[in-house]
Amino acid sequence: MGGLKRSAVWWAMLLGAVVPRPGLAADFPVRIACPEWSAEAVGQVEARIRVSLQAQGLGASTIEVWCASDQTLRVRVVAPQRELSRSVARRSARVEDDVVWAVEAALVELDQQGRALPPPPPVTPAPVAAAPPPVTPVPVAAPPVVAAPRPERVNELALTPLVEYWTDAWALGGEVAMSQGSASVQYGLAVAGRVASGEPGPFALSELSFNLRLALTLPRLAGLRLQLGLGPSLLVTTPIDDAFAESATTLAAGVIELLVARPFWLGKVGLSPGIGLRAFTARRNVRVDGRDAFALPVLAPQASLALLYRP
Repeated sequence: MGGLKRSAVWWAMLLGAVVPRPGLAADFPVRIACPEWSAEAVGQVEARIRVSLQAQGLGASTIEVWCASDQTLRVRVVAPQRELSRSVARRSARVEDDVVWAVEAALVELDQQGRALPPPPPVTPAPVAAAPPPVTPVPVAAPPVVAAPRPERVNELALTPLVEYWTDAWALGGEVAMSQGSASVQYGLAVAGRVASGEPGPFALSELSFNLRLALTLPRLAGLRLQLGLGPSLLVTTPIDDAFAESATTLAAGVIELLVARPFWLGKVGLSPGIGLRAFTARRNVRVDGRDAFALPVLAPQASLALLYRP
């Protein structure tokens, strides 16, 4: 149907150009300012205006059609020494028919103002096209709900040599730990042992500890790992050369351990240097031969280098 209508318009323009009508200016400008219209719609409206006005013997200096910001249409017809502007009333389903009708009506009114002509015959608007049948919307199935992926489970083993400072002595030791969880949060168990180097008397000192551990890895802080442990500590005194220990050879206390480390990974293997501090619930003194030969303080700083493995 669109092709037949366009053919009719072009045949009408051709006939209008062939049949001369005195007093008409066929080259008057038609300006259409509607950005939302396609080039095809603009050409059809301009052609219909020219053909319709030539067919009815009407003429003008300028004809303008523009779309206002409030979604309305207006036409402006300029003739010698007079002009007329009016809104386009919607009377049919095609906006082109309404625009052509408004231009024709404005020209008729201008002609009546300039020349005392009898009123033109009423213009019959184009028949209103039948409304298309309602379109039944097709139900669209909702997309399936996809559960958020669960964080990957991580098992980690750690073997850690360490050095710790006690009062008047350095302690060397090691720790074995096992943890599980995600890449950012892990929990586990650790067993550690330390031996004082350069014993401050005729006895040997060693310490065993066991703790429950929670580790948090912070990607936004350069991958730093904060580690918190809690458990018991056992200080063992072993006299040498028949020395007499007045204090108990086994002294127990609770311990809280805080460590800051930075793991570096190469595949499944990693290294994690760290520094930390252990806080004991009590100071433990060792008395040998009637004197205080050693005291393990409440706070003990340490440094470590852990070898990590994730199977």
